[in-house]
Amino acid sequence: MILCIGEILADLIGEEENGVMKYSRYPGGAPLNVCLGISYLGGRVGFVGSVGDDIIGKYLINFVRNNSSLYYQDIHLDKKHNTTLAFVDIDAHGERHFAFNRFESADYKISYERLVVIKDFDIIHLGSLMLREEEGRNLADRALELTKIYNKKFSFDVNFRTDIYDSKKEAIKIYKKYIEEADILKISEDEVQYFTNETDPVEGLKKLVRDNQLVFLSLGSKGSYCKYKNIEVFVPTEKIKPVDTTGAGDAFYACVLKMLDEVDFDKLDEEILKNILMHANICGRLACSKKGAISALPKKEELDRYFN
Repeated sequence: MILCIGEILADLIGEEENGVMKYSRYPGGAPLNVCLGISYLGGRVGFVGSVGDDIIGKYLINFVRNNSSLYYQDIHLDKKHNTTLAFVDIDAHGERHFAFNRFESADYKISYERLVVIKDFDIIHLGSLMLREEEGRNLADRALELTKIYNKKFSFDVNFRTDIYDSKKEAIKIYKKYIEEADILKISEDEVQYFTNETDPVEGLKKLVRDNQLVFLSLGSKGSYCKYKNIEVFVPTEKIKPVDTTGAGDAFYACVLKMLDEVDFDKLDEEILKNILMHANICGRLACSKKGAISALPKKEELDRYFN
């Protein structure tokens, strides 16, 4: 089973109409997207997060309750802090541009007591937005500590953001710790370049991670790559014109974690990892065909139909 911990927020996606920018509200937050993506694919998954006691927070809680079948759900309603907002503008190529409203917001206000449930899961997936604040980093460290105590697998999706840090140097230093600690890591080619200055993402990845880390590298329209011990696998994908790339990476990684949860980690081989990448690529591609992160997440039936 998989437990996702971290930000749950509202994505406000902008669209210009007659010279006026209008924003539509969608549930979001990378770990929530991954969690629901796993659920929609038929995986057993839980979520721990916090929202403000406001109209957005209540909307998010109701959405998760009414639109998913989670094995475990713990979304705290924080009476002292507001729900995090992410304003998203999409350019002509379907690429996203973010602006966060999260000063002293609720997304990282998760008490240590709520992390004890880690013992009941096999893979612990952590969101990265919380790393911006010292309180959030302390929370991440406690989650990582419990993951080790209970001998679970620690999953980390980099989701690198420099715009919410004082400097790129500071951000790189903070992220590197969790990249190094991850048993399962998801990273993009742009992120590899940020951390290594290598233009070749595969070569950069070899400098960034250890051989015993299971690493999934998303390569956008080119496909994806996986590295584990002496195994290297690349699987291309079909090129499409995306409507919105907001949920593509989360859909990809939700599929990865769901399929990993169904196999023996110690018996991973090239065939298994290739199959995971094939399915994950399709999930990422399907997610690009609709607007919104969660509304675009593929269902098990869609994936089955594609492969059948």
